[in-house]
Amino acid sequence: MKANKRIAFICEGLSYEYGGQAISIPSLGNALEKNTTKVSYFVTENKTSRILPINKSSKIIFCRSYGGKIKLSPSLLFSLIKYRKYFDVIHINNLWNFVPCIAFIFSIVFKKPYVVSTRGMAMEDVINSNKKKYIFFSLFLKVILNKAKFIHITSQDEEDSLKKLYIKNKLIFAPNGVNDLLKNDDFSELNKLRNKSKQILFVGKVCSHKNIDVLIKAFDLFSKHKQGWKLSIVGNLEDKSYLENIKQLITDKNIEDMIFLKGFKTGIDLINEYKKSSFFVSASQSENFGLSIAEALNSGLPCIVPQKSPWKNLSTYNCGFSSKPDEIEISKFMIKISEDYINNKRVFFAAKKMTKAYSWYSQAKLLMHEYNK
Repeated sequence: MKANKRIAFICEGLSYEYGGQAISIPSLGNALEKNTTKVSYFVTENKTSRILPINKSSKIIFCRSYGGKIKLSPSLLFSLIKYRKYFDVIHINNLWNFVPCIAFIFSIVFKKPYVVSTRGMAMEDVINSNKKKYIFFSLFLKVILNKAKFIHITSQDEEDSLKKLYIKNKLIFAPNGVNDLLKNDDFSELNKLRNKSKQILFVGKVCSHKNIDVLIKAFDLFSKHKQGWKLSIVGNLEDKSYLENIKQLITDKNIEDMIFLKGFKTGIDLINEYKKSSFFVSASQSENFGLSIAEALNSGLPCIVPQKSPWKNLSTYNCGFSSKPDEIEISKFMIKISEDYINNKRVFFAAKKMTKAYSWYSQAKLLMHEYNK
């Protein structure tokens, strides 16, 4: 029996500031290691302690980069050359800088196959509306995507987008897994805590794509009908100018005592936010997978999610709504959930049921099959 191919993950970063990929990449790597696939990580950031636990047998190589977000990293190229005997397949996990270009050059020179996880970064509407991204995509990324062994996607929207961008490569659909956050499924106990807190939750990066301003406006409309609620916004504060605009909006609406910008949280601190929240709302433009949505559902929370996300079937399970990024529509759904969906044991277990099929083991098994071809 042939041994499994050894994989080199190329990562922009694994600290929690990088959002979902800081969870999904190590979670996939750990699942691959459990299936006897050797994984090493080449990370273009300074060494950090804020990463998800990675199996001790995995090698992590930190590579210095220059130029801020463009990430020019000769160190990555030298490291790949130095450790090339330790891996068989390169797995690229980001797009919008020179990290995938360096991995591509190495792959061509040393004849190592590579795969790409687009992770929601190759959406046609975003690329075509941004001149710089369109040029970079046309000059570099299109070639990289079309020459890959395969492209890993986690949503139908990604497939549609890649086809519109004339990417004609093999697409492997393998959704992310979901970590089981709540070890205690006692509905009555959690519901008492949630009734006491009266908290609505959003988890994600604070940036314009997430439409936090729309969420705040929706909450303002909601709070005029339903008193006593608060909105907690948890996540890395990525865009400082956008953050200032949000703070000004909160002040203008005179709702400073109802909205809490909590920054990014991890571990038990993040779990506690899910524990004490009654429902989850995202007004994001789109979500490739939406790990925080999956975590909220796994915690038994009814959710309001973007129409452009893999969670459109919430209404089928009757545990939430999908919405346009529109404050009036979102506020109406918030009122509906607060009246009919909380304090409801059926909704609690229906939400949890939605995530049962998503496991890192299943994703790892499918990708491992494709690596080994």
